[in-house]
Amino acid sequence: MAYEKNNNCDECGKELNFPFDTYVCSYEFTFCSECSEKANFICKHCKEELLPHPEGNQSE
Repeated sequence: MAYEKNNNCDECGKELNFPFDTYVCSYEFTFCSECSEKANFICKHCKEELLPHPEGNQSE
């Protein structure tokens, strides 16, 4: 699944170091690591689990 790039956290508006320290749910809501941790890694919009952005986990 290809995710759209979101430059800002959907919760606090902080600029993201995309895709690192970026968490997404299956509906592509995007959160910074701080907001994800505060929400116990559950999206407040859709109640899906927040996972590290897949592009941030790829080795170069």
